[in-house]
Amino acid sequence: MGNRPLRPEPDEAKELKADFHKNCALSAFALFEADVLILVTGAGFSADSGLAVYADVANVKAYEERNLTYQDICTPQWLHSDPELFYGFWGQCFNDYRKTQPHDGYSIIKQWRDAKNSGRVASELRTLTEDFTKEVEEKSRCMMEEGMT
Repeated sequence: MGNRPLRPEPDEAKELKADFHKNCALSAFALFEADVLILVTGAGFSADSGLAVYADVANVKAYEERNLTYQDICTPQWLHSDPELFYGFWGQCFNDYRKTQPHDGYSIIKQWRDAKNSGRVASELRTLTEDFTKEVEEKSRCMMEEGMT
C-alpha cells in the first residue's frame, strides 16, 4: 500500500458508490453499538493541523548535512553518542506539538472517546494498556541504564 491509499477497481467503485448511504448507516450503527472505540489514524491526521509527516520531519539542514533520515534519528543510541542531536530533534518535535493548534477532528474524536470508553470493557482495556506501558517503560529504562555503563 505504501503512502497512498489503494484505489478500488472500477466495478468495486461503482458498488461502493451505489451502497454508500447503506454502508454509512451500517457503520454508524456498529459504532453506536460498540462497547469500546479504538481509533487509529495516520500521520496525515496531524498533518492537517500543520505538523510535518514522517517523511518531512527530519528535513532540516543539520540532519541533511549528516545524511540522517527520520528513521536514523529515531534510535535511542543518539542519547549517548550525540545528546545534542537527540535533544535537538526530540525537543523540536515536542515544541511543534505543543505550539500547533489541533484541527476540529481531534475534538470530535475526544467526544467519541468520552461517549464510548466509559464502560467495563474499556476500563479493563485501560488497565491492560497501563500495565503493558509500565512494563515497556521499565524495560526501556533498564536498556538505557545498561547502555550508559
